[in-house]
Amino acid sequence: MADDRQTTITLDSHLPPEVAIRAEDIGARKGNLDFLSMFMLAALAGAFIALGAVFYTTVVTGITDNTDSEEFLRAC
Repeated sequence: MADDRQTTITLDSHLPPEVAIRAEDIGARKGNLDFLSMFMLAALAGAFIALGAVFYTTVVTGITDNTDSEEFLRAC
């Protein structure tokens, strides 16, 4: 699947009207994605949220020094 559009990521600061135009363009592109691409993006987003929840739970509850990897995986 060839795509003519090149996405470049820059760290330049933009004025609010420029940010609004860029957000609108990106939103329109995402809205026109095919089902499979949108589904994969949604699945990845859910996976990253779940991974963050696992790390949060690990930090809040703590891991003792005598915990092996099997116990950690069982807790997930």
